[in-house]
Amino acid sequence: MVPFVLRVAAPLLIVLSIWWPEFNHFSVERTAPSNAVIENLWFDPSSKNLVEIASIDLKVSLGISLAARKDAAAAILGGRLNAPSFLSIPYQLKGWPHDLTPGGPTFQLVMASFAVEDLLLKEYESGGDRRHYLLARDRILAFAEWESRQQKPLAFLWNDHAIAARVSVLIRLWRTLRDDAETTPAQRFELIALVQRSGELLAKKSQFTVRTNHGVMQNLALLQVSAAFPALPKASQWRLLAMDRLELQLGFYVSDEGVVLEHSAGYHAFGNHLLAAALQLTRLNRLEPSPRLLKAYAGTTNFLQLLMRPDGSLPLVGNTAGGISDLISPESAAPLYGTGSHNYPLSGYAIWWSEGAATSQTVVAWAKHDHHGHKHADEPSVHFWSRGINWVTATGYWPYGARGYEHANSWNGSNAPHAKGEEMQSRRAVRLRASGEAGNFRAIDIENVRQSGLAVRRQIIQLSPEQILVLDAVRGATSPVETLWTLDHRITLDELDAQRFKTSSAADGYFLEIELTGDSGGATQNTLYKGNWFPFAGWVVMGREPIPAPGLLVERPIGDSQTATLFTVGKQAERRVINLLAGAQPENWTIDIQTQTSVQRVQRSGDSIAVTNQLGTSSLKLAAPPPLALRQQNLSASMSQALQLYPPWRALGVYHQRIYIAVAGLWVAIEVLLGFLAWRRLRRAWMNAVVLAGWSTFGWWIHVIYLA
Repeated sequence: MVPFVLRVAAPLLIVLSIWWPEFNHFSVERTAPSNAVIENLWFDPSSKNLVEIASIDLKVSLGISLAARKDAAAAILGGRLNAPSFLSIPYQLKGWPHDLTPGGPTFQLVMASFAVEDLLLKEYESGGDRRHYLLARDRILAFAEWESRQQKPLAFLWNDHAIAARVSVLIRLWRTLRDDAETTPAQRFELIALVQRSGELLAKKSQFTVRTNHGVMQNLALLQVSAAFPALPKASQWRLLAMDRLELQLGFYVSDEGVVLEHSAGYHAFGNHLLAAALQLTRLNRLEPSPRLLKAYAGTTNFLQLLMRPDGSLPLVGNTAGGISDLISPESAAPLYGTGSHNYPLSGYAIWWSEGAATSQTVVAWAKHDHHGHKHADEPSVHFWSRGINWVTATGYWPYGARGYEHANSWNGSNAPHAKGEEMQSRRAVRLRASGEAGNFRAIDIENVRQSGLAVRRQIIQLSPEQILVLDAVRGATSPVETLWTLDHRITLDELDAQRFKTSSAADGYFLEIELTGDSGGATQNTLYKGNWFPFAGWVVMGREPIPAPGLLVERPIGDSQTATLFTVGKQAERRVINLLAGAQPENWTIDIQTQTSVQRVQRSGDSIAVTNQLGTSSLKLAAPPPLALRQQNLSASMSQALQLYPPWRALGVYHQRIYIAVAGLWVAIEVLLGFLAWRRLRRAWMNAVVLAGWSTFGWWIHVIYLA
């Protein structure tokens, strides 16, 4: 009997060792709020403060404009959600848990964040139609009752972002609920209980996503809970925890140059928005902001002002969507464009503003910060804007889960040179070698070296406000090297000849001309694409919608090579021929740009770059960046410290299900085999020991190899 008990216990222990960590991860204290707590919250804080706290919104927007909100709310009253930003047809609302699972991942996050209920409450506040409030109340309280009985997550039920985003909606409902004469004690209890469970999840150590903006949002949501529900037993504890964790994150979330290190112009704007909210919530919690928080907000505001164009758009660096950003706070809304060049060597960016016949912006990105969020394969990439047009751009923020997502985040989502077929996660190290400027004449030299031996060195030279020369030198290429130049979706690109291309007119008749050449005038293989899947080429994202755009794929053969590409914005067509003279080396090269009437020579010799034309010679000196090693080590150490304190949680539910099935099947097979051997009188006493040893080995393999 004892051996059989052991043979049953062994697989059960394996199952328990897998099930318990996941159960514990989502398990929180569920102590019911007392009547005294609810009575105190009835009066404190004031409705004015609740309105301000609830206005700090962490949700992903439904994409419904203010003008369309009334019609959208009316449709929701009829049980239908119109969300064209996410769904091609209206969604029939069904209640929980069904409303957590429709559409793609981003829409599921929107639904789990109470975006529908928030829209109804806002429409009630502006229009006074009580039906909107009652439906929002009933949906949220139904969610609270259902959520309180759950033991494991479904879709985005307990996602870090979703929980944080729900808090502002709960506060908005609480403000209205406590002023409603028809509110029942049971409704008050259910809502406060949901708030309390949300606070427990936000505060739980294993739930904290320390390395990204999700953790920042968790801290902000805890500060919202503490400010809006100060009578909760753990409000003071959560308030201090949120401030401590935020201080920890600021050691690596924002560089000392004032840049949010999430590889994206859009996420920099979002980070600035979050830091503004952190300062606001610090005040609402009657706390003093730390010097580090104040410095981080000031720095991110300054960088955001430099990123912004006069039309309110941002360069499509990394996870950034085209169009006008809705994440820019009023105090950041005055851009500093036209104020020269700004290099951020630690963070991995350069922003150049040039004044001429038109204002132009050139952004160079080579940021690569391991363990930080939203990294695309895009270093070094260049973004060139003038006259309201993204002449040279990237794909931007591709919708999660949509076709092409992995390609958009990889090399062809940017214009960085790369080996054909190179993986997004290829091991590589990028660094700024040198930069310099003389008025509107600027240059930067960046090198990206792969572990495979491929080395790409890109030099970007701004010859005038609307003319850029890009020189890519490749060493150690064992496969063809590609560069995909993506242009604004509002223009078309036509081939003039094999090495010359011209866009349609845009921006009051101005257009872009592109000329290319290889070593000693050698030709590159150039192919035009628009909205293409194989290869992925010719896409930009506007809002949340991928839109076909011109794409020029440039391919160089195997081996060492150099390629020069000239971009010129103008109003009159002028045939240009560029020639990269023989014997070019990364720090010693000459490029002639010839038209029918003139020749312009661009020449680098060591740390000097000169441009000579009929007007004379202009030159600049290139200088290496200041030492960065210590500052990089400080960032890395801060991230490492945070990850040690808050190790990342891995969602392995699918793998766990497979193990449960395998364990059950294996146990049945073993018992059948042992029974058969016993029937044949072949069973031996030592076989039980072999079975137990086998289960032990299987358990070791599961935890050390399969789930590692």
